[in-house]
Amino acid sequence: HALTLYQVSAYFVMVTMTTIGYGDVTPKNYAERFLCIVLLFESMVLFSTFVALMNSILAEIYSESSYTRQKMIQLVKYMKWRGLGGQLKNLIMDHMRHVWEQNHSHLDYEMQLCSSLSPSLRTSLFSHIFGPVLAQAPFLCWMHTPALRELC
Repeated sequence: HALTLYQVSAYFVMVTMTTIGYGDVTPKNYAERFLCIVLLFESMVLFSTFVALMNSILAEIYSESSYTRQKMIQLVKYMKWRGLGGQLKNLIMDHMRHVWEQNHSHLDYEMQLCSSLSPSLRTSLFSHIFGPVLAQAPFLCWMHTPALRELC
């Protein structure tokens, strides 16, 4: 009899916690209540997992937009300090918003990576990244590859 009392109590606690309600259809015996408790517990776990997942996704979205927003505030302060306005200001803001939204995680990682590399590895990485662009520059056509490598 004590076991049934605890089971009925657990059933009502679970129904209350999950806000399912008591309804017209309720379990009548031990097996039905046990099954309800298992299903209610399972639904609580699934619902909690879903809420945690949605929270994680929304936090990531907020973090990304927060990064861009912080950078934009900094850019606006800089442009105000430099007295930029009009079309040039709008073009720079549009361009930088695009850059930050598309590349911010890679750029941050690249900066962290470069600060951790030895000078020779950093030079090799920069040569790989910027070398082809510098080699195409008409005003640098007189330079040979080793000299271009030193520019990076």
